[in-house]
Amino acid sequence: WIEAPLGIVPHFPSLPAPLQSSMPCACIGTDEDDEEDVTAFGVSAVPEKAKEDDDEGEDAEQDDEEDAVEGESKTKQPPPAPPSLRVVFLDIDGVLNTRPDPRLVHIEGGPCAMLRRLLAASGAKLVLSSPWRRHHTYIAQVLANFCVFGDTTDEEGAPVAPPELERTPLHADAARRDLEILQWLRARRGEVAAWVALDAADLLRFPSAAHLEGHVVRMPEAGGFGGAELDAALRALGCDPKGFAGAASAKASDDGA
Repeated sequence: WIEAPLGIVPHFPSLPAPLQSSMPCACIGTDEDDEEDVTAFGVSAVPEKAKEDDDEGEDAEQDDEEDAVEGESKTKQPPPAPPSLRVVFLDIDGVLNTRPDPRLVHIEGGPCAMLRRLLAASGAKLVLSSPWRRHHTYIAQVLANFCVFGDTTDEEGAPVAPPELERTPLHADAARRDLEILQWLRARRGEVAAWVALDAADLLRFPSAAHLEGHVVRMPEAGGFGGAELDAALRALGCDPKGFAGAASAKASDDGA
């Protein structure tokens, strides 16, 4: 028998190795002494597997806390703002003139004055749906000359460049302006709050009429864009015509001028 740090164990120097490994061993000492001795020899009293499990548990708890904080931050984000854009789709022949000419862009002052009042009252964005939209830069300058977009000079008297006009996409059938308008709107879904199409043609004769109902203001055969059409366009854009002095009285003043 010899003394060892963990107690007294038997020693059989003369026995063969297989027999020695099969002999029982006994340890003498208290549990507290064993723990102190094991620690003194640099052996951890906690198994490595238990340490790994504890580390994994701490990592999982930390991940759960981070997910909870991230979830709270997401829930606190404000909801997206509702759409506020108003759009006026503009045809030219029969709308901004009473005598269309297929050879040139012809625009008259009276309908332009109505269009100016419509844009000022609604704050709407102007989008060309006319076949003349290929010449959108020239049309924008002509409309600016008629003050459709407001003042043509700034506070210092310098000329203000007209805005660049957006256009509806071209369709294989030029008469299907209804599909061109709907395609423009689909590309901006969730952005447009209200819209109206000013057109001399009957856009409601097509199968897409259900999508256009309440959004089309057709011009009279003899007129162009007048006071009655202005009121209808304001209603389509969600504006109250009564709160805007642009009804038939405005048309009468323009006719008198």
